[in-house]
Amino acid sequence: MTLHRLDKADTGFLVLLGVGVLYLLAGMCWPALPGIPCLIKLQTGWECVGCGLTRGARALLRGDLSAAWAFNPLVFFVAGYCALRLLRAGTTWVSGREWPRALPRWAARPLEAAFFATTFYVLYLRVFHPRTG
Repeated sequence: MTLHRLDKADTGFLVLLGVGVLYLLAGMCWPALPGIPCLIKLQTGWECVGCGLTRGARALLRGDLSAAWAFNPLVFFVAGYCALRLLRAGTTWVSGREWPRALPRWAARPLEAAFFATTFYVLYLRVFHPRTG
């Protein structure tokens, strides 16, 4: 079996994913490790759409799906995207045949609609039901 080279985008993604997973695991081992501050929340006091993604990813790694949803429902889209990119990079590396970069329209449209609906849901929660603390 011959292993093939990955393009720069896949290599960069794998490096960033590895660093991110190491950061999440370090945060699970050492809870006192400082989190990533949100610049929007620091400046305005309002949580942005991405607030809670790190805590949600840690909850997802622990297998606590309800806590991950409570922190930020978009964590499931980020995890799914990362899983697809990892699968794509792995199959490209092993088989040498590159997966298409885009999903077929019949699969992409429902995913896009679900992503935007979830994003608006998170915005609604952040604006009309802000968390205190």
